Amino acid sequence: MLLLLCILSANCRIHFRVTKSKWDYEPSYSGSESSVSPRHCISEKELWVISIPSSSIHLLRIDVPSIADPRWEKVALRCEYDLDGEELYSVKWYKDGLEFFRFMPGSRPPGRDFQLEGVYVDVNKSDSKQVTLLGQANNRRVKVNLVGLYGCEVSSEGPNFLTIFGEANMSLAIPPKERPTLRGLRPSYEAGETLQVECSSAASYPPARLVFILNGKEG
Repeated sequence: MLLLLCILSANCRIHFRVTKSKWDYEPSYSGSESSVSPRHCISEKELWVISIPSSSIHLLRIDVPSIADPRWEKVALRCEYDLDGEELYSVKWYKDGLEFFRFMPGSRPPGRDFQLEGVYVDVNKSDSKQVTLLGQANNRRVKVNLVGLYGCEVSSEGPNFLTIFGEANMSLAIPPKERPTLRGLRPSYEAGETLQVECSSAASYPPARLVFILNGKEG
C-alpha cells in the first residue's frame, strides 16, 4: 500500500490512498472551504510519494521442552524466525515476563545475560537463534528453577523496527532412574492359581503411576 501526500497550497491538502481497486482522496482545508476546490488543488502543485514498507517478519516456531529434568546439565531453547530481508536488531528471551538474555549483533559482545533467580545462562553457547540454560548438574551451589513461561521477542533493524513475540511453557519432571521392578513373580502358574506380585518404581516427581499389564491388557 502507498500513501501519497499532495501539498498544494497554504489552504489545501489532499491525502490519496492507493488500493488494488481504486484511488481514494480526502481533501482538507486550513482556510475557507469555498475558496478552493479539490480539482483545483490536484492540478496546481507537486506530488510527494511516501512508500510504506510492506515487508514483515515471521515467527516460525519456538522450541521449549514441555517437561524438563533439573538434573540435566543443560537445556537449549530455540527461536526460529524469518526476517523477510530485514536485518536483525535484537533477540530477547523472557521467563515469566522478565528478561534474562539478549542478543544484539551490533553490540560487543553481542550476547549478555541478566540476573534472574533460578535461571543461569551459558552465554558462550547462546546466539541469535538459541539460548542455553545451565541445569542443576552445573550449579551445585545454587538452586536452578526452570519451570515457567518462556518468551522470545525478535526485532528488526530500523527504520522499520518490526517485532514478533512467541512463548511456550516448561514444566518440571524427574523421571525414575531405573525401570520398574516386579517382586514375587514365578516362572509359571497352574490354571486357577492367583497371581500375586508387587510392582515398585524408583523415586520420581511427580510420583510414578504404576499399571499392571497382562497379555496386553491393563489389569
